[in-house]
Amino acid sequence: MATQADGAENVQSREIAPIVVGTGVQLPERYDYKQFESAEQYLEFIGATGVATLDGSDEFGDGFTLVKDKDSLVGIPLLIVEFQFNEGDYGDFVAVRAFRMDNNEKIVLIDGSTGIRDQVARWVEHVTGAKYETGRTYIQPIRLKRGLVRSEYDYTDGKGKTSKAVTHYFA
Repeated sequence: MATQADGAENVQSREIAPIVVGTGVQLPERYDYKQFESAEQYLEFIGATGVATLDGSDEFGDGFTLVKDKDSLVGIPLLIVEFQFNEGDYGDFVAVRAFRMDNNEKIVLIDGSTGIRDQVARWVEHVTGAKYETGRTYIQPIRLKRGLVRSEYDYTDGKGKTSKAVTHYFA
């Protein structure tokens, strides 16, 4: 794995099914995705051929807004620009920064479920060969042509009580 002069690692994507199709991107040493106003501008800068593709609101001060309803992203094309794993009260969660490709809105998606968090964790493990590190930011453009998908299922807790549950996945 290549290391940039500032110590950040360039992550090289390898084929993974069904989650990632595509290759990693070599980014400039002083790269900052926050300078871009749209997904198209960002893709032009990095070269769209290098973007991994998946088949599968509070302001943060940097123009990114927290998504409060993940259902609003079902079927909406997204361009992920970075993600970071964090420790939460109920286990690890992932914060994903992305552009909505339909309206260029900058969003932050938080997920601690077996859906998105686990998909991103598997991707990091596949690409880096190691488990993700909490607190570490991974910069890797990933295009989600179909955004998110909603999955409803029955959940049975430790006491045997069954209830309906929802999780979201990268489509």
